[in-house]
Amino acid sequence: MMYRMDHAYAKYRALLPEPLSLKPSEYVRRQVWATFQDDAVGAATYALFGEDNYMWASDFPHTDSTFPESHAWIEKNFEGVPDPVRRKIVHDNVVELYRMDLD
Repeated sequence: MMYRMDHAYAKYRALLPEPLSLKPSEYVRRQVWATFQDDAVGAATYALFGEDNYMWASDFPHTDSTFPESHAWIEKNFEGVPDPVRRKIVHDNVVELYRMDLD
């Protein structure tokens, strides 16, 4: 989706009455927080979407949840994802988004 928005913007931006100061994908990365669960492709997508506003979800307490095997699913789905990126996606980003004071 972000690629297509950038592609269309590059092709048709001359038709806009006022140009954007950023590419459409940059607005998405800045303004949208996305989640995924139980999805190895989801974990790898940080490389395209960015790691700063991307979060893993367990979907607890729903029946489609990864609970009570959440840690095992994280290990499986985040294989090959650098540890600092994994920590952001699994923990730090949600703490930032919801302004959780963990001290």
